[in-house]
Amino acid sequence: MREFLIEVPHGREECSAARAGLVGAPDARAYWGCEAGMHTTWIIAELADKHEARRLVPRLLRDTARVVPVEEPGRLTTTGGEK
Repeated sequence: MREFLIEVPHGREECSAARAGLVGAPDARAYWGCEAGMHTTWIIAELADKHEARRLVPRLLRDTARVVPVEEPGRLTTTGGEK
């Protein structure tokens, strides 16, 4: 299991679909920017893989969603030229 950030941009007319679609991950945290005029949903959830993360997004919005594996700052590893 690892943590994923799922970003779901949507239009004003899709807000209710974005809110209703979050199912299947009871421990997921979701944030909406709609009240500020930024029609985007951000979901943080611990899941098995990217495919499971994408399934949290309503079908209507899956094509525009981005799924990114994330880590807490204290758990970062260095790779390549990073220090």
